[in-house]
Amino acid sequence: MKRPMIWVGAAVLLAVGGWVALGRAQGGTGLRAVEAAVGARFPSVRQASADEVMRLNRPLLIDVRQPAEFAVSHLPGAVRLDPDRPDFSQLTGVDPARPVVVYCSVGYRSSAMAVRLDSLGFHRVMNLRGGIFRWVEQARPLVDSLGRPVAVVHPYDATWGRLIAPRFRAK
Repeated sequence: MKRPMIWVGAAVLLAVGGWVALGRAQGGTGLRAVEAAVGARFPSVRQASADEVMRLNRPLLIDVRQPAEFAVSHLPGAVRLDPDRPDFSQLTGVDPARPVVVYCSVGYRSSAMAVRLDSLGFHRVMNLRGGIFRWVEQARPLVDSLGRPVAVVHPYDATWGRLIAPRFRAK
């Protein structure tokens, strides 16, 4: 029986505190530990770095965060797909050979969506490793809901927000 996405997400949320501590204990960031855990949880999903994504030719960028997160900032040109009730009709007419990059805050929700997209025939789908949190840390381009450049992201909540520096968290 499939576990609902919310329960799986809750399990990850409970583990994030441990990942943050683990990452710091290893001299790194908690986000690195989360990236490793996401890769281990979704071994069939290609985890692409921001550099790899920037080199792609016309990728379809899919943001699977909630509307409030997307409104604060998203990758330029990204479309939002609801992670809980996705409307795949938005993808009608998209060439299945086109590279598809899915992202969320840290990569968990987007890796789960990448698995679903692969099952729909999108075989060049990949997850943005470290999600929008890693993207903003690397000073990559972001825009708000009005298309204005921004340099902050929605922290999802206080726990997940600890994975990024305060200067990158939207108030």
